[in-house]
Amino acid sequence: MKKIVKLSLILVVLSLFSINLFSISVSASECGDFFKENEFMTNSDLSYEIISDNGTNYTRIYLNVKNDVTLNSGEIAYFTYTPEADFYFVVETIGDYDTKLRVENTATGTIINDDSCGNLNAKVEFKGLQGKPVYISTKFFSSSTSGSFTLQLRKQRFSMFGYDDGHGHSTISDLKIPYNAFKSIFESIKYENGSSWEAFANDDRDLARINSEIMFFTGHGYKNDEDNKGFGVSFHTGGITTNDRFLNMKKTKVAMWAACYSANSTNPGNISIAEFSVRHGAQSAVGFSEAVEFSSSKTFTNRFFTKLASGATVKEAAKYGAEGLLWPWDNGKKYVIFGNEEMRVTDSSPTISSFSMRNSNLSIIDNLGDDYEYISLDDTKGRYYKKINGYLTNSFIDVAYENGCIVEIEDYRKDIFSTLNINAKHLNYILPNQKTVGDEIYILEEETLRNIVYYSIDNVMVPVLIIIGNYKKGNQIIEEANCVNLATGLIIDYSTINEI
Repeated sequence: MKKIVKLSLILVVLSLFSINLFSISVSASECGDFFKENEFMTNSDLSYEIISDNGTNYTRIYLNVKNDVTLNSGEIAYFTYTPEADFYFVVETIGDYDTKLRVENTATGTIINDDSCGNLNAKVEFKGLQGKPVYISTKFFSSSTSGSFTLQLRKQRFSMFGYDDGHGHSTISDLKIPYNAFKSIFESIKYENGSSWEAFANDDRDLARINSEIMFFTGHGYKNDEDNKGFGVSFHTGGITTNDRFLNMKKTKVAMWAACYSANSTNPGNISIAEFSVRHGAQSAVGFSEAVEFSSSKTFTNRFFTKLASGATVKEAAKYGAEGLLWPWDNGKKYVIFGNEEMRVTDSSPTISSFSMRNSNLSIIDNLGDDYEYISLDDTKGRYYKKINGYLTNSFIDVAYENGCIVEIEDYRKDIFSTLNINAKHLNYILPNQKTVGDEIYILEEETLRNIVYYSIDNVMVPVLIIIGNYKKGNQIIEEANCVNLATGLIIDYSTINEI
């Protein structure tokens, strides 16, 4: 239901101040209270104040309100807004005319834009500073044009979707660290246990919740069989697939699809849900090409969003996310970026090294013995794993390269007091053929990995058997890692041994 409130009085006030005439319509949408979001402002909430600065009269505007601006040829409309805190905003015009925007007094000075929305509309994204008025002016590109268009100012938004599937798997906790990384600079909202319909429903911006500057989905991905996977994701109720032609993510700068096969295009449509979101407007999207274990996905996204909030590009943030996974075979390292991998959502901050220890003695690498194995992480970084009895351990050294030379060392080596022996009888551990989760039964589809590692626990190297398998129920796929202490036979939680 829409409420349109015409504020005719504003025309009178504006004419008294002898400024360019324009009308303002306030659009109010009555949303359900499922997510407890604010509705659109109504006329009782609004008081359009005229502010004069250096001979120019500005109209104070409100966040999310859609203002109908009517201009005669050559006229300019002036607005102002004062941020209550340092925050990222976006202002844009909406309509059929070629328009221009000028935003002054931002954290980076004056920003001018024309046609940045893929059409004739103008859009400016900026950081506003607490208590510092921002001045916005807009006009038609052609001085001979007259007509009407809409102007909206809003905070940039980070929408996160997680849920408890009711069968022993929950991704709600995956939202905590990304939320904390952005809550002070983006309008950050956690949607828990929502349906796909609610993700498509409009919020207080009069935009679909999923159509936010940053979108983060974490949950199950779809797979029917080996020839049909990656075509969608499952919400608490319902799902989104590549058949959803009404998907609109034109406001989205970064979409993170943390789900199995979300970047896999092995399906009749030859497109993954991550790539599909880029085709439908998102400027960049990240997904996983294979089934990924829940804890691995969480480690990746925690680091990804922490890095992204610091000013890193999507490429840099994804690389940082993958580096946090300890074992080289972890499917969380098999991510794909679609669209603009150089996209940034915040201003760059001074680089803070993630290194636990800097070591200027680069010759340390030359002194490593044959019990270390080198594995490349990417073209700029590699990892030297210490090996025991031929198996990798969590005692390692990371090295960073520049122009082919080692420039930094990150030392994660452990002090080892003793090493436990392998009890051969525990080597025969077999994945169960099915898993009962809640009242649902998941069937083992395939065992995808069986490896032995040594993991340091209280300075004692413990041999661990890691077995990873894919379990399937309907078109939902989950990757489960089973870990066995080969000295005692006790089960170990994979999430406690897969992160650096």
